[in-house]
Amino acid sequence: ILEAVGPNGDRTAHIYFASGSPTSYRIEAKSNPSGSKYPKQSKHGGWKGLDEADAEEWIWDNHEKLKEYFQEYIENETAKKKFILDLKAFATRPEIVPLLGETMTRVYGPPKKNPRLRAAREGYVVNRTRPGGRWWCVGRIPNTAKEWRKLLAVLDIFNGNGHIVKIKILSGNVHGIRGKVAEQLSSSKQQYLPGGGEQVLISSEHAKKIDKALTAAIKNKRSISGIISVDGITIQFTKKSTRWKKVNGRYGWQQRLDVPLIYSSQYLAPTEEQPKGQDFY
Repeated sequence: ILEAVGPNGDRTAHIYFASGSPTSYRIEAKSNPSGSKYPKQSKHGGWKGLDEADAEEWIWDNHEKLKEYFQEYIENETAKKKFILDLKAFATRPEIVPLLGETMTRVYGPPKKNPRLRAAREGYVVNRTRPGGRWWCVGRIPNTAKEWRKLLAVLDIFNGNGHIVKIKILSGNVHGIRGKVAEQLSSSKQQYLPGGGEQVLISSEHAKKIDKALTAAIKNKRSISGIISVDGITIQFTKKSTRWKKVNGRYGWQQRLDVPLIYSSQYLAPTEEQPKGQDFY
């Protein structure tokens, strides 16, 4: 089997096999348009997410690491189907990486005004988001509410904002699934956000424990820094108000788009109030 990888990440596999004398050959080609390390932009300017075949292939390729660090995501077919939806929120094949020494941020909190008002347009209720969760931002921290929603493709139905928590893993064995954020389109096809930032997905088990410890440490304080320990994991944290203007602005809203190929996950996670695609940043 010979495989060629093109500059845009497309792969062509040439499979040769003999069937007696004289030798005969057959050639098959397989294209992998979105499942490469090279992200692809959609015609709307955003970044295409992995399709189901890409996600399935990625799970197969990373099965051993998933068994070690993310067993809960592949322990049965139901969990695997939900995990595939998570993977579709990535614009490239993500990497499983250790998070020791990594700095990550999460923006959370309900809208300052009626938290149900914006969600009513979509038929969803935006629950109060929490300081800890499965999805985190890595790399450059957004400077505005508009930048945060667009780069991290945080639809209004996912969560509000107002507070930001920054953590750094000082010790402990924590791994994450890291990659480029894919575009998101709301179920009404009226809010479209292009993505393009960097995100990390951690295990539900770690997310729940970190959230519990952060919630207890932060309580109702507007600004606080400290160190927490959770099951052998030591985390330095800082929580403060984002102080963004127009935190509840209408970002990415437009006329209904006829874009059937854009992915937007719509399931509820058993370990959080909502996942990405109904999960929180």
